[in-house]
Amino acid sequence: MDPIKIEKLFEKVSSELKLAGSERTQLFLIYEFLSSLNGKYRAYDSYIIQLFDAFPTLNQPLLFTGINPEEFARVINDCEKVISAIPELKEKELMRKIDFLKSGLYQIHDWLGLKNEAELRRELLPAQMATGQKRGKEKSASEVLVPVVETSGNFQSKGRLRRLKVEVVGASTSEKAELRPVFGVIGANAGSLGEQAAEAAVKLLKESTGKRSFWKGTASFELSHAWHAGDSANLALSGLFYCEMLRAENRREYFRLNPGIAITGNIDEQGNVLPVDAGTIRYKIEAAFYSWVQVLVVPLEQVEEATNYLGELESEYPSRNLVLKGVGHVRELFYDRRLTMHKQRSVIKHTSMQIWRHRYNWAFLLVVLVLLGVIGRLIYGPVDRNPASILFDGNVMKVMNESGKELIEIEMGDYTVYFEHYLPSDRKNLVSLIDANNDGQNEILWTSFHGPGYGRQELVLGNVDGDTLWTFEYQETFDYEFHPYANSGQQYIELIKSEDVDGDGLEEAIITTRHGDYFPSFLLILDANTAAIKKKYLHAGTIKEVLVTNIDVDDEKELIIGGLNNSLKKAFLGILDYKYIFGQGAAIDRYKTSGYKDAAEMFYVVFPKTLPIETSGGRRGFDTALYNISELADNGLKAIIAETHHLNDKRIENNAQIFYSFTDSLRVKSIGSSDIYDEYAWEIYESGQTDILADGKYLETFKDSLLYWNGESFQHEPTMNKEYLRAVGELTGGK
Repeated sequence: MDPIKIEKLFEKVSSELKLAGSERTQLFLIYEFLSSLNGKYRAYDSYIIQLFDAFPTLNQPLLFTGINPEEFARVINDCEKVISAIPELKEKELMRKIDFLKSGLYQIHDWLGLKNEAELRRELLPAQMATGQKRGKEKSASEVLVPVVETSGNFQSKGRLRRLKVEVVGASTSEKAELRPVFGVIGANAGSLGEQAAEAAVKLLKESTGKRSFWKGTASFELSHAWHAGDSANLALSGLFYCEMLRAENRREYFRLNPGIAITGNIDEQGNVLPVDAGTIRYKIEAAFYSWVQVLVVPLEQVEEATNYLGELESEYPSRNLVLKGVGHVRELFYDRRLTMHKQRSVIKHTSMQIWRHRYNWAFLLVVLVLLGVIGRLIYGPVDRNPASILFDGNVMKVMNESGKELIEIEMGDYTVYFEHYLPSDRKNLVSLIDANNDGQNEILWTSFHGPGYGRQELVLGNVDGDTLWTFEYQETFDYEFHPYANSGQQYIELIKSEDVDGDGLEEAIITTRHGDYFPSFLLILDANTAAIKKKYLHAGTIKEVLVTNIDVDDEKELIIGGLNNSLKKAFLGILDYKYIFGQGAAIDRYKTSGYKDAAEMFYVVFPKTLPIETSGGRRGFDTALYNISELADNGLKAIIAETHHLNDKRIENNAQIFYSFTDSLRVKSIGSSDIYDEYAWEIYESGQTDILADGKYLETFKDSLLYWNGESFQHEPTMNKEYLRAVGELTGGK
């Protein structure tokens, strides 16, 4: 290679690094230089070492939006090759930055529905990556995501998302609304950005309230060090400013834009939506597509063009479902419940705000006091403050009493609420109402995602007064000889339940957790009042379901658990006696750690995949898992096994399922299959992928394939675990 050209490129990249608008731009500038070396990294190590001194830290999810995962994987792979070739670069801080990039890649996989890779390989996300939002009080500013375009050196432009916030700071002193950006603006219209958006918002305010008011507001971007150019944020600015002015007017009812949507579009003073630069629309579609956003708002006249681009991306990643919404006027943002959240203050709160606003008007105060007295006389008895139900809306969890009155809103984040809505009704596991201190009134036990792509690592107990009573996180160090990468890491919360499992009249908190990266998982039973661990059971694979019931002849409840056994790559179901919950569950030796006894499950059974699914190719054992457990009328159990796992185009779990009915001793009574399973089985049979048709006759013989753990080995005949029999004194002697 020409050393003169390398020197000039180095000087160019070094100069642009200092002026780059974001950490992501810096990364691609460095990659531009690396790509020019054709793999001769050691020959130009002095240049690379200098550039890597400026290697950026990408520790914010927004920085990974809009990036094609295959391209990003190449960037990471080449950076690792460089570090491997140059020993001087192998230092802890740089490796930490590379880990951030890997975390971002696995996060993109998660957004795109590439669940196998995301679940099996996702790195433990460093604490700085967490995007959890503060709970409790409503945010003081409205916010929404805006797709933008950024460039880096000779590389193709890329889309990404920025979070735009608008806040009213007071009444305007002039006869017009003022909306001032507090971020850097460049371009021909830099001095007038926000003016048309503000005027359109004022006209919409008058249209909806009959009153023309003028307010002063500020607009800011998260990661505000990057400059902004163009008019494509004006639609979002106008919608946000309108929402904030409604709040500033002390309206009892008002709107907030859903902070989890993305909006692009210009606007005129009348509120009509104008198209964005046609050359940028593709990148803005990519910005939203390669993200957690579920709805992208675009100008109505550009819907067809945007749909074509979106179709190209969906053909490559069919599990990703992004909804396009075209609007022709700013008011149309508030016609779609996916885009907005309708808010309503209580009568008491609204009245108190009005009193404060008119606190120096004695006549007004007198009228209000009389009205409050009348209202008070109409109220019979105390207000019911006992939580009885939960409603998710926008980015909040609403806690309701028995009559449906809202007691408190707890901010969960838009991704958490989306996740709750997308799960089928029998798979809700984010929250449980529990009488933790036995005072006759429920507390709220919940967890939430720290952000798209992240696990739920903190368990919170709170009350309707907004107090946090305790929080709980769990991690443990292991000693796996053959899986050292699993020996440390955060445990993420998979499931929450509450039940009196020990019969003392007090409810316990029951949670299952999974390792952030790999297979170690726990069933934990906590004292609900103190969060102290009462029982702990380690399992080599995720525990996805827990059912507490009495399935035998005594008066004590059992815990029926199910999920995936990673060591065997099979779905499992187990029955635990509360008194004997300890140790590590059934697994091959390579998946066992020191320091734990063998567990004493009453019963433990694993489910081989049916032969057509197993032999059809391209499907790993990790696709399977126990999907649901329910109790039958005769003390038996019903288990649903998902033999494949994916989402359909409506983001609904679309599994090929096998249904098992068991006696209380886990002997199979009957076996069946779902329509999706039958269709899939016929499809692979017809296509020649297998010569076995999984019809009813096949399944009837397959039920004898189940494997039961006897404490020493697996067998086909139903049996109790010898460790349990020893624990209860019905079997003596060692193994």
